[in-house]
Amino acid sequence: MIRRPSLLKSYFFIRVNRFKKKRKLNKMASQLIFDKTTSIYLGLLLAYTFASIFIFSDTMKLYGNYFVFLEQHAEEVLGFLAVALPVRYIFNSFREPGVLYSTAEYKLAFLPYRRGNIWLLTLMERWLKKLLIYSLIGAIAVLLTPFRSQLVFTFVAVFILFDIIMAIPQWKLFQQRFIVKIGVFFLAVAGIGLFSLVQEARLIAALIVGCIGLVNLFLLPHLFSQINWSKVTEINDYTIWRMPLMGFASKTKFKRPKRYAMFQNSKQNKKPFTTNAQIYDRIWKLYFVKQHALIFQSLGTLLILVTVLLFMPEWLFSVGAAIMVYVYTSLTASFYADRFSNDMIEILPWSLKNYTSHFLKFTRIGMLLLFVPVIIFYFMHPSWWIPLHILLFWTAYRLIREIKMMKTIQWMTRKKVSLQLEETMGTIAIICLALSGIYPFLTISSLVLWFILYRRNSKTSSFYDKERVT
Repeated sequence: MIRRPSLLKSYFFIRVNRFKKKRKLNKMASQLIFDKTTSIYLGLLLAYTFASIFIFSDTMKLYGNYFVFLEQHAEEVLGFLAVALPVRYIFNSFREPGVLYSTAEYKLAFLPYRRGNIWLLTLMERWLKKLLIYSLIGAIAVLLTPFRSQLVFTFVAVFILFDIIMAIPQWKLFQQRFIVKIGVFFLAVAGIGLFSLVQEARLIAALIVGCIGLVNLFLLPHLFSQINWSKVTEINDYTIWRMPLMGFASKTKFKRPKRYAMFQNSKQNKKPFTTNAQIYDRIWKLYFVKQHALIFQSLGTLLILVTVLLFMPEWLFSVGAAIMVYVYTSLTASFYADRFSNDMIEILPWSLKNYTSHFLKFTRIGMLLLFVPVIIFYFMHPSWWIPLHILLFWTAYRLIREIKMMKTIQWMTRKKVSLQLEETMGTIAIICLALSGIYPFLTISSLVLWFILYRRNSKTSSFYDKERVT
């Protein structure tokens, strides 16, 4: 009778040898980066950091009243975490499956071991790592801050709980098409708005955990159905072997597999061009695919900012909305300018009007995504001023966008046009939007701004018609 080694023994054999190999590579990289002098200074820096921890702990005691205030509102913060954490895992599903099931685990399943058991071991390893990390952070917070240990480890338990119950939804959502992920993301954000109408934080948390539990029960029987194992293993191999220290030492940039990039394998991309519009669309799609990491980080940061402000005073949300509009238009203008310094776009002539119109079509998608928390805010704080506030938000966005685009085009074409009036009106629009939470009557300015924007559309259109990028 052939004696079969246990799954645990084989699994740990893979893990131990992977750890040894990564340690060897990191050791080689550190020997390239750090010499004796650098190591001495680094040791002194670490010693100073260690000593400053105790100094920081003594300083925190001077602000004991603020920590007492935070503890009194801890229940509201827990309710917010219960709402925000599921969105975080949905957002992560765009890039990774959440379970580090790599090529090594996939090949281990060729031996007489069940794939489900290997997957479960990988998932349990992730949970154990998260438990250690969160517990360490909690212990440091207890040592350095006046927070009660019970409160700190309650937050630790919430993070661990959502890491457990969101593992299967993230795993299955990663397998879906991009449009499905976007739909689920919007549903989750809309659910945030509905749950936010409930004032009781504990009830919010219970409802969300209950809904996620039902989703897990539904997905559990279909855990390994319609799984693209090649996609899962390639992404996880990249995650495991992406070693920042080695990359810094060798000056090598680790890149994600391009085979599963957004729009990469869509049927639409394989059709021949029949119109000029399809050419411009394809050019922008290829550029956005190349810059997808930066785009997701930027949109995610702005979306988190506005979502957090939903739970703040109304006037603070209006300020955040104004900041979001200004930052988003600045980002879009920088992407627009950067495209002309990439690939063949830098040397071939293009129609500026068509190029800009197709670019703006994609920027509207991002703004619609960022507008979802604003809609939720309107449901949370109903008012007669909402129609005018929507108009003010739209006109402020249009004015700032046009100013940023025209200034960018001036820089590229090296032609100067006076934009003093437009810049003044854009500044007024942003200020009115920021202060509309305190003085709602400022939303009346949207009517004047809309009229000015309507009159300026003809000038903007003629400006694009006259220019041509070469």
